[in-house]
Amino acid sequence: MKEEYEDFLFARHPRILSRVAAYGIGVGDGWFNIIDLLCKSLQEETDHRGAPQIVALQIKQKFGGLRFYVDHHSPEQGALLQHAELLAERTCELCGAPGQRVSLDGWIVATCTRHRNSFREPPPGPRPIRVFVDMDDVLTDFRSAFEAARAAEPASLWPQATPGFFSALKPIPDAVTGLHVLDAMGGVEVQILTAPSPRNPHSYTEKRLWIERHLGYGFVKRLHISPRKDLFKGDLLIDDNEKGKGQEDFEGSLIKFGSDFCRDWPEAVVRVLMYRGDDPWPAPIRARLTNHAVGDSLGIRPRIEAGLTCYALDLMSWLLNVPKPEVLNLISANPEDSITWEKEGVIPQPWARRVYDLARLFDRTLIMMKADLGKTRRWLYTPLPVLGGKTPLAYLSEEDAGTELDKVINKIGEGFP
Repeated sequence: MKEEYEDFLFARHPRILSRVAAYGIGVGDGWFNIIDLLCKSLQEETDHRGAPQIVALQIKQKFGGLRFYVDHHSPEQGALLQHAELLAERTCELCGAPGQRVSLDGWIVATCTRHRNSFREPPPGPRPIRVFVDMDDVLTDFRSAFEAARAAEPASLWPQATPGFFSALKPIPDAVTGLHVLDAMGGVEVQILTAPSPRNPHSYTEKRLWIERHLGYGFVKRLHISPRKDLFKGDLLIDDNEKGKGQEDFEGSLIKFGSDFCRDWPEAVVRVLMYRGDDPWPAPIRARLTNHAVGDSLGIRPRIEAGLTCYALDLMSWLLNVPKPEVLNLISANPEDSITWEKEGVIPQPWARRVYDLARLFDRTLIMMKADLGKTRRWLYTPLPVLGGKTPLAYLSEEDAGTELDKVINKIGEGFP
């Protein structure tokens, strides 16, 4: 179900849908009205006829039918649930038109004639981005080594011509982590594109050795060495120069590393993930973390249960512009946990769920602030009276925080407190 439809339902029926707000509603848009009317009728039974307060545990499609799992219900509420399930079987899950349950290659669905051949296409994942990353003074500290060599040997005009120069370069701060963060994001394809040194024929081999030593053999297969960067096809190029090696004719967008727009690797990662292309918004961060579309709740849940990448901590730290220990505090973890996760490469449950909730809050706030990253960060750290004087981030650990924060964001709309 589309996120805007889900958000409407979560805000309209918070007492019933507070738990499923974490995972989303795993049915198509065509059943939106059925779920809306069902929740309204269930709540009326509670408010006016003394029935128990129903809390939905999971909402999904199975065998072409609506599955609306609850903790308990009265006989009258049970009848409403059965009626909604019968109605869903006669309603196209995609468009809401009259339909019927049919078997399509063994897959049982509720569909109309128009959608029979295209039903239940997998929701698209996050928008693919191909990023090319330069090496000299982006991944490797070329300038410092060059200046140190010149100071030691003033007569040497070209220190980079010395064998071993490129393989001995130190990484730029956060470069290795930054590249791994991007590589762990769903839909982000990272390639390394560097120019050779015409004064050092060994530079080809030395750059390849540097990549394997600092990034691993997997990145060796993504290393491209060419004096013409305009020959490569991609969305983004992270480079410290705007021209000289074909950067000016690169078909995608240039992120100039070391500029005021992108001073370091944390900012480079954020710029990549805030890239919109032709879309009105950047891909949701939680979609990047899970490599599943926001509406694909059936794919998201097992992904979170399996754990999220350990680099999600660095990512949230850089997105929120706060130290990593503060992110650990937000998800109720400690530095020892972080060390274990880095060794294992995975953030397990329940912390993976908390990281996902943190990303969801960031995504919703970013949309509210019309993709203004500065306003998004400030609002998340603004104490709000409606939250008892707490900031949205601090309030995130409260019970039913997701639903309450959604209500606040929905009410604010385009405002900025």
